[in-house]
Amino acid sequence: MQTIAPDIPPRADTIPGIEGGVLRVGGRVYVTEERLAAALDVTTRTVRRWDAQRLTPPKIKLGRTVLFDYTDPAAWLEMHRQHGGAAAQKRGGGGRR
Repeated sequence: MQTIAPDIPPRADTIPGIEGGVLRVGGRVYVTEERLAAALDVTTRTVRRWDAQRLTPPKIKLGRTVLFDYTDPAAWLEMHRQHGGAAAQKRGGGGRR
């Protein structure tokens, strides 16, 4: 699996067990919003917008900490590539009209 942005410092309010914005539990990998944004080379604002549109990987909340399931990022990215992403869905398909 790809390394998830090791140079980003962890959040100050992280919970025990989350090291560097990554939590591994029972064979699954969960990442903070900041880690997901860094891995996808987007801003945390973009991640929040995608989350509101339900375009992010599944998430869980532990207190104020939001963790996204990053167990299989390749499958998640492939699913969105095949569907053309949010912009194409809003337009009803790919390309300009």
